[in-house]
Amino acid sequence: MAFSFNKIYVIESLKEESLTGTELYNDIIKRRCEDYNRKSKSNRNIESALESVQSRKDWDRIIAQIQEEVKKDRVIPILHLELHGSRDRNGLILANGALIPWGDFVSDMRSINIGTENNLFITMGICFGLGVVSHTLFREPAPFWGIIGSFGIVQAEDIYIRYQEFYNEFLDSFDLSKSLKLLYMANPEIPEVYSFVNSQDLFDKVAQKYRSTQLSDEAIRRRTREAIQKNEIEDKRKLSPEEKESLEFELLSKLKKDSESDLKKYREQFLMIDRFDSCRDRFRNSGEESISNIITYFERSKWLK
Repeated sequence: MAFSFNKIYVIESLKEESLTGTELYNDIIKRRCEDYNRKSKSNRNIESALESVQSRKDWDRIIAQIQEEVKKDRVIPILHLELHGSRDRNGLILANGALIPWGDFVSDMRSINIGTENNLFITMGICFGLGVVSHTLFREPAPFWGIIGSFGIVQAEDIYIRYQEFYNEFLDSFDLSKSLKLLYMANPEIPEVYSFVNSQDLFDKVAQKYRSTQLSDEAIRRRTREAIQKNEIEDKRKLSPEEKESLEFELLSKLKKDSESDLKKYREQFLMIDRFDSCRDRFRNSGEESISNIITYFERSKWLK
């Protein structure tokens, strides 16, 4: 398993509807943690907690509590979240109707993830929950190690069916790949809309896309020509063909070198390689499959065929 944890939080903010988070916690998560602790021969128990959130004040309180546990008690949590996603896709909606904008959510998760040395794993029973990926800043530390969620609409009964399969397996075998397969296949009556994303694969895929669109020979030459034109405008004189050729060669080499250096720096910041020795060991390779036994969002479509 490519991440660590020692506590599972179920955070639920639902009103006058099926409390699927409570059901999942009571039926599977709490029981499985107790089974593990009873059978375990080590002193490393897995704790669990259910938190009902009604307002933004409640949300801020529980986030502060988790941050404090991470800092003082060395808690490394899994967060299972059951809330509504905004129809405008700009964040999460609490039971009293309050909005948690994606920017605030990302900031909360990043704080926890830094405290866990990039081990925070999030599972979501939330419509449009993976919209958080679009609000993830790649020049900042990652807000999660991994996340399961949906880019689309999810149904309450489907949430419970899929996550009971996932957690029932995961808290027995701790095999994330096997647990993900069970989640994907759990409810064939309803189209499967869940995906798993991990921070290393996410950054490396974005970097790969950037290289193909912004660092191709054609893109580099276009950006170089634009820089030369800007230089001519600022200096108020036209460069000779020889000057343009010399400047273009200089800019081509510098732009490619600087861009790759920046990508390396941002990757180390995002994955916290620059902060923690543990992250240096876990995220050593760039551009390679980091978690070979896990089906990620980018691989899932191939696996399902």
